[in-house]
Amino acid sequence: MNTLSEIEEYYKAREQQLLKKLHRQEAALAAAEQTLKRLTENQKAPMDETTEQRTAQEQAFKEKLYRDPLTGIYNRRYYEEVVRKSIGPAGIALMDVDDFKICNDTYGHYAGDMALKTVANTIQSCIRESDLLIRYGGDEFLLVLSGIPGDFLQTKLEQIRTAAQMASVPGYSHFRISLSIGGTIQSLADPMENIVRRADWLMYQAKCRKNAVMVEVPGHGLAALEKLLQNKSQILLVDDSAMNRMMLREILGDSYHVLEAENGQQAIEMIEKNSGIMYDPRVASAARAHWDTLISRYAADTPRTPYFDRLMLERTRQAHDYLVAHQDSRITLAELAAKFHLSQSSLKLCFKALYGVPVAGYLRTVRMDTATRLLQESDLPVAEIAHRVGYEDPSRFSAAFRRHTGRRPTELRRVACPCAE
Repeated sequence: MNTLSEIEEYYKAREQQLLKKLHRQEAALAAAEQTLKRLTENQKAPMDETTEQRTAQEQAFKEKLYRDPLTGIYNRRYYEEVVRKSIGPAGIALMDVDDFKICNDTYGHYAGDMALKTVANTIQSCIRESDLLIRYGGDEFLLVLSGIPGDFLQTKLEQIRTAAQMASVPGYSHFRISLSIGGTIQSLADPMENIVRRADWLMYQAKCRKNAVMVEVPGHGLAALEKLLQNKSQILLVDDSAMNRMMLREILGDSYHVLEAENGQQAIEMIEKNSGIMYDPRVASAARAHWDTLISRYAADTPRTPYFDRLMLERTRQAHDYLVAHQDSRITLAELAAKFHLSQSSLKLCFKALYGVPVAGYLRTVRMDTATRLLQESDLPVAEIAHRVGYEDPSRFSAAFRRHTGRRPTELRRVACPCAE
């Protein structure tokens, strides 16, 4: 039998063994932690490198996505996804290249591209790196001038306009650029979309004169704007038919100052006299020659026909369809013209050109044809038929029917329906 001292020694030895085992396990755990740490660090390095590469690739992709490939400036997508959410204060301006279509048509699309590049480079030379220049549309540019004082906006935009006017398009030194610019100030409370819309409106006021700057700054007078708005836009009508010019002048109404020319020579003289447009004299000379060639080639055998625009024709057809569908209506010519947004004279001229007879004569024929069909194919009373074709008084209908057909309504009915009476 073990003594008490032997039992104590046994437990002490056992305790020593357990402590040694515990120390070994702790050492093994520490070594495992060190190994795991090294593995984690080794894996983290390439992961960080991959993240940096991915970030750089995403940045490069966005940069490419947000850049206009022709001019290198920001594009409309950048405005829609980034700039549209920005807040003021900032100066916002919209710029349009005057007569850009003429440039394209006269010199070709390559010249147009060079002109756009020149405009973009010229504007960038006048602004700070922190400012944003965006190709907003085909020949429209949006400029965001961060933090610019309101009283300096006009000066900056005039500087840009002057620089563009003095710029030379590479390969087309005789061609000159001009810009119509509208600008205003965005405050902290103004949504960008509203301010851009306002700048767009101001730009179109500037385009009334072309090569102009129109700025609206809160708290400042708008004398220049009011003065500009008092001047109507000028439209030049060129047609050898006085009737066509009269019709077009009536369509345009009082919203424009209308100039007229009978031929190409007069048109070019008026442009030289009344317009501030800068143009290439060689193009004007070529236009004269081309006009004279066309006139000599086609004037002899081309019949003169009035000109009607597509909208006028469409509205006149709608008026015709309305009359046919509402023969019982007693609408006047003035009411019919107003219903379809036409002047009375335009409706009369266009209707006769389309259908060969005046409105009243055409409607009378349609009504009498309808009455004839109803008299022959139905048992409706004459008074009801008269009402259906727009006559309240049956006797007046009978008189009109007899004038048109040479017969009384009852005579036609007896022929078609001998037993009707």
